[in-house]
Amino acid sequence: MSQLKLSQVKKQYTQIHKQEKYELKDGSTITFTPIFPHGDIEKLIEHLATQFKYAEEKGFELTDKFIQSYVLFLCIRQFTHLGKEISDNFEEQIQQMNWLIDTGYFKEIVEEVFLKEEIGKLFEKMVEVSGNYLFLEKLTQQMQNHVAKLELQNKDILKKINVEDNTQ
Repeated sequence: MSQLKLSQVKKQYTQIHKQEKYELKDGSTITFTPIFPHGDIEKLIEHLATQFKYAEEKGFELTDKFIQSYVLFLCIRQFTHLGKEISDNFEEQIQQMNWLIDTGYFKEIVEEVFLKEEIGKLFEKMVEVSGNYLFLEKLTQQMQNHVAKLELQNKDILKKINVEDNTQ
């Protein structure tokens, strides 16, 4: 076994960020990143979280089918040249996603251009992030419950501290 070298890391980095062209059935081409870099996956998930927060505030219904399609649409946004043209606005993104779906490009890009392993890698990362978020949420709730319990147990001491602070 040899030690990891920065030159080796740089070579892999270059390979991961390499773009390729794919000819679609209609003869047009799409430039895409075949290997989804971890940093770009994280950007996609951050954008997804922001958009879902906005969608919930605006009362959009986020069904499982919609979520799956929207995540794949964000893959098209993040990992193809079309990302330069795709809006940051949620409502406009929905319209653009529907254009891609209705014209058949969405299915062709997702099923024939992107590697299934890379889409799987994205969904695995989403599960990991969601699991961590739920764990932290549960941990926060446990800490809040513990603090509330301590406050109840030490009510008299806390009262005394507050009285002393107010007299100074």
